[in-house]
Amino acid sequence: MGISSTKEKDIICVSLSGRLDSHCVEITDKQFKKWLKDGETKFIVDFEGIEYISSAGLRIFVNATKKLLGKGGGIVLYNLSRDLINIFEITGLVNIISVADNKAEALKYFANG
Repeated sequence: MGISSTKEKDIICVSLSGRLDSHCVEITDKQFKKWLKDGETKFIVDFEGIEYISSAGLRIFVNATKKLLGKGGGIVLYNLSRDLINIFEITGLVNIISVADNKAEALKYFANG
């Protein structure tokens, strides 16, 4: 599992790779908790390198999204494989977590404030 990030204006751009499962989820969860504690509210997450996501991995994004409600921010996931899109659709998470096709589209989500 790999995680890297950059910042564009006030948006944290996260890139993930590998398997986001119960064995590796702690690293990603700790990083998101740190960003939230530091007051970050806008995130785009590149899933191009993600091969698999477990329920523990999904929980990271659900919990972070809940904490961001009412703070003018959010999380937009992009570059999801067809299989990962299916997981988000089947679980209903596409109704609470935004999904974009690419980085440019993900950044547009926050363009109006």
